[in-house]
Amino acid sequence: MSVKYLSGIFQFILAENRGAFLGLGAQMPEFMKIVIFTGIIPACLLVGFIWVVQEKHLTIMGSLAAVLLIAGGISNVIDRAFNHGVVIDFMYLDIGPLHTGIFNVADIFIMTAVFIMVCLSFSQEKSARN
Repeated sequence: MSVKYLSGIFQFILAENRGAFLGLGAQMPEFMKIVIFTGIIPACLLVGFIWVVQEKHLTIMGSLAAVLLIAGGISNVIDRAFNHGVVIDFMYLDIGPLHTGIFNVADIFIMTAVFIMVCLSFSQEKSARN
C-alpha cells in the first residue's frame, strides 16, 4: 500500500529494512547482523559522539555533519531495538528519471551529513592548494 502526493512524486510506502542503506547486508547471516547492527555500529556512534564533544577545532558545518550522522545512526539503532531488528522505511521519491529507494528521516540526516562532509573535504582541498 502506498499513499501518493504531488502527482506521485512523493510517496509513503511502508517497508521493513533488514539491512543497512538500501537494504545492503540484508542477506547476511543473522548472527553477523546482530554483531554489526547492535554492537559495532552503536560502539562507533558512541566513539563519534565522544570525539565531537571533545574536538576543539571542528567548524560549525563539521559539527553539524557529525551530529546529523550520529543522530541518524542512533535513530536507526533505536528503530531496530523496537522493531525486532528491522528499520522502518517509508518515503519514496519518483522525480522523472530519479527514483530513490525507500528511506526514512534518519537516512535523510545521514545523507545530508555525507553531503556536508564531501563539500567540506573539497573546500579543504581547495584551501590546501592555495
